[in-house]
Amino acid sequence: MTRTKSVKALIVVLMSAALIIAFMPQMAFTSYAATAKKATSVTRSYPTTKATYSMTVGQSKTFRVRLNPKNLAKASKTTFWSLNTSKYASLAKGKYSTKYKKVNGYWYAYTTLKATKAGPVTITAKSKYGPTASWNVSVKKVLTDVTISNETTGSMTAITVGDVLKANIAPATKYAKYTWYAVAADGTKTALTDEAQKDSSYKVTGAAAGKQIMVEANGFTYAQGKVESKATTAKVATVKLLGAANGGVTSCTVGTAVSPVLNPVGATAAYQWYLDGMIQVGQTGSSYTPIVADLGKMVTCKVAASEADLLAGNGVYDVTFGTVNQEPSAVATISLSSPVSVGKSVTASVLKATDSKTAYTGATVTYRWYTEYVANDATKQTAATGSGNATATYTPVSADTGKTLTCVATFAPTATVFVKGTLVATTAAVTNTVKTATLSGAKTVGSKLSVTAVDQSGATLTTGLSYQWYSGSTPISGATSKDYTTTTADYGNSIFCKVTGTGSVTGSDDSDVFTITAAEIAGVSVKNTNDETACAGEVLKAVTDPASASDTVTYQWYKASTYTTNTLFYAEGNKIKDATSQTYTPTDSNAYYGVKIVLPTGVTAYSGITSDKDVATPVKPAIKVTGVTVENTTMKTAAPARTTNQVGDTLTATKAPTDATVTYQWYRDNDANAIESATDATYVLTADDVNHSVYCKITGTGSYASTAKSNVITNIVKVPTLLTTASTITDPKVGTAITAVKFSGTWKTDYTLQWYRGNTAIAGETGETYTPVAADYGQVLKVVATAMGPTYSGTTTLQANTTVAAVALGTVTIAKSAGSNAVVGDTLTAKLATGQEDATVTYQWYRGTTAIASVTSATYTLTDADVAAAANITVKVTPAANTAYTAATTVDASVTFNAAAGSTPAYWK
Repeated sequence: MTRTKSVKALIVVLMSAALIIAFMPQMAFTSYAATAKKATSVTRSYPTTKATYSMTVGQSKTFRVRLNPKNLAKASKTTFWSLNTSKYASLAKGKYSTKYKKVNGYWYAYTTLKATKAGPVTITAKSKYGPTASWNVSVKKVLTDVTISNETTGSMTAITVGDVLKANIAPATKYAKYTWYAVAADGTKTALTDEAQKDSSYKVTGAAAGKQIMVEANGFTYAQGKVESKATTAKVATVKLLGAANGGVTSCTVGTAVSPVLNPVGATAAYQWYLDGMIQVGQTGSSYTPIVADLGKMVTCKVAASEADLLAGNGVYDVTFGTVNQEPSAVATISLSSPVSVGKSVTASVLKATDSKTAYTGATVTYRWYTEYVANDATKQTAATGSGNATATYTPVSADTGKTLTCVATFAPTATVFVKGTLVATTAAVTNTVKTATLSGAKTVGSKLSVTAVDQSGATLTTGLSYQWYSGSTPISGATSKDYTTTTADYGNSIFCKVTGTGSVTGSDDSDVFTITAAEIAGVSVKNTNDETACAGEVLKAVTDPASASDTVTYQWYKASTYTTNTLFYAEGNKIKDATSQTYTPTDSNAYYGVKIVLPTGVTAYSGITSDKDVATPVKPAIKVTGVTVENTTMKTAAPARTTNQVGDTLTATKAPTDATVTYQWYRDNDANAIESATDATYVLTADDVNHSVYCKITGTGSYASTAKSNVITNIVKVPTLLTTASTITDPKVGTAITAVKFSGTWKTDYTLQWYRGNTAIAGETGETYTPVAADYGQVLKVVATAMGPTYSGTTTLQANTTVAAVALGTVTIAKSAGSNAVVGDTLTAKLATGQEDATVTYQWYRGTTAIASVTSATYTLTDADVAAAANITVKVTPAANTAYTAATTVDASVTFNAAAGSTPAYWK
């Protein structure tokens, strides 16, 4: 009974435990053995397992990693967070704070970051045992707004062509691209820039005249979003057209657009194009591109401020661009004969482009041949020097060897063939052939022999050759240059040289043969081992003449404290014991040293030693020159300070040691260009030195020896000349052109120009002439020249002697709305003189001599009352006071009344 109760109690306990487990979170009772002692890897867990992530400025985000493996000991969970930079993000709570949580047997480490600045940042979690996991985070700004400001005037109340507008992005960032638009009255947007640009500014052009402007900004890389500005309140002011020209274009080419150059640039204009005086319907754009059908026709364009002015013939400028021609490549090709070699003619053949077989005829063609040719760059065009260099057939000369020949065929149009331009063809490199090789030099041991090769034209070849010297039939090892110095071993042998063409030179020839005879030894001298004047501390060397005898003779060195004659110096007592080699190392720099040579008996390659030439003139080792430094002493004290060496500056050479006796020689670019008469310690830069380099060499004299080269002086320029002018601007008036403004030098090459109205630059007015407009009245005009290039410097201003004066109104005319005669209901329009359309005036219309009440605008519509009065209609135009046109001038225009005749109504003409 007791046992049964115990079993029942156990069952109840087990069932209760099962119920508790069923209603408890499973995780609370999950148990893992902590067996791992350290993390072996770290993996990204949140916000993404990928290596890249994006945030926006101001955003906070939790980053979490998992420590591996499972069952990591609690003491091993320690994790450190780090950033690769402090510029772009910061930890929200405490520096590198870390929280931990264990889930399903894994420890997780996490922290929260807040992005504070746009850009890249790397976030890294590192276990204390080394493993890491990282995110490459791109922090971006979100664009919220963009506004426009006028950088030219500082005010947005008015915008004119030439003003520079700036887009001001919020928040500020360099990671935005901009597209500018012109906004028409109906809201239509027209892009003013071809594509989104990174530059936040826009210089207003004529394309925006009469329209508002807006800008669109798009973020990229470290910015995101798209924002648009409001359209500007002000419309871009139209610029009055004062003229139009062809920009120097006097001939048109099929496929190449031409366009009038407006004065001022950016002026509002309307266009109508003509061919041979015939209007081209629909061709009303700012440019025209000729087609093949236009060949031989004259291209002209009429330009006016508006379409209405074009139709009425008001203020129209006629611009002529010349006759339409084709490029030669459209009708012809050019080919050159081959092969191309010295002495053999090369012919240029111009063929029809259609089949490249039939000879082309029609246009006038001239020819020029070049050995160097770069189109449109005269500094890189070198004319060929052979026969026929200005004809279709050219004969290459020896100087052309290895060079390519370029033939330029220039086409000029005729009355029936409209072709203009050039065709260019280039040959392969000109080849040449070795014809004859000839030796020169003495036929003795130790002499220098030279070989000269000529081509079939008899000209000497200097490039494209290889050499091999022979002794008998055996090649001489290492003897592969143009010159060869015979040796003792060559005595009695036959010497010749084989010259072989390489590269563009072909063929070969064996030179004539020299049989080498014995030479007489002409003497011996004491030098250093470089065959230069011996200096203290250097090894002495006996140099025989010829040098080849050095291995044949024997030597004995001598030393004495003084030197008077060879007889006394070369006494037996001055012999240096055991000094019988070609070289000797002196022990006393204050002593004199000499050497005596003897020709051993039985030597056949040398016939003997010239009498009294068996001993060298004794030498005392010289003091070595150690260096020289060149300094621009003028630039050193120049004010203001500059970094360029200028013509007229003095260069000073400082020797080392300072008490050395030396000679000076100045050089330009290299040792082959010694500057004539430049042999002092100072040198004054000349115009010949511009764009070259200059240096100095010194050579020791007296008790000093050796040569030293200085540092090189570069960046040598001409002395810029201040701009000056002898021009004047006298009594300027509205509408009267100011011409021939000149400054020192050449416009566009040496200086640029900008016209000013008072202290305000006039947009687009940068030429040598300017015509004052109404806005200039009462203002002082001036033009500022600014130097450019190396010749001139500074700026200079030419100012008018008085303010711009007003002028009288010109002729006023009355235009009728319906042809040459006007009847009741037609509108009459008062037209101001061309160029004076901007005048501020008042109008009063008259019927006969009676003013018509309230009719004070530029137009008047004829009524029955005018017929009843049977009077002429007159308009009186009066300039406003204090404007560009004198108020003392009143101009009348009238139309004449003609009474009815039969059924014909009354009219005015």
